[in-house]
Amino acid sequence: MYIPGPDELRILRGMLAEEHEEFERLTGAKAVKHLMGELHGEQLRRVPKGFAAEHPAEELLRRKQWYFYVTLEGKLAGQAGLYGELWTRFEVMMPFLDFMNEPLQAGRKKERKAAAFRR
Repeated sequence: MYIPGPDELRILRGMLAEEHEEFERLTGAKAVKHLMGELHGEQLRRVPKGFAAEHPAEELLRRKQWYFYVTLEGKLAGQAGLYGELWTRFEVMMPFLDFMNEPLQAGRKKERKAAAFRR
């Protein structure tokens, strides 16, 4: 599994510290729970430096990864219903993916602008 680099982790944890309620709303949605199950990913034993140990998002801040996975029944392979199952799960996950990618994309846009300015 992919583990974000130090800069990406800092950005994601900063966003989660501020917007943990929105994250919980997205990941706790009935459709997400039903189709994707629980959130997975490696965790640290303690909250990283720079964050209060008693922060309301303590469990999220200790994470090094935030992902979902599901194993579908083997009998779906090669059947027409597979596409619908995959499509439904991707649709349900898009708000979560957009939420997690937004701060990283914003940082990349700033980096590109800074690099263009230095030229």
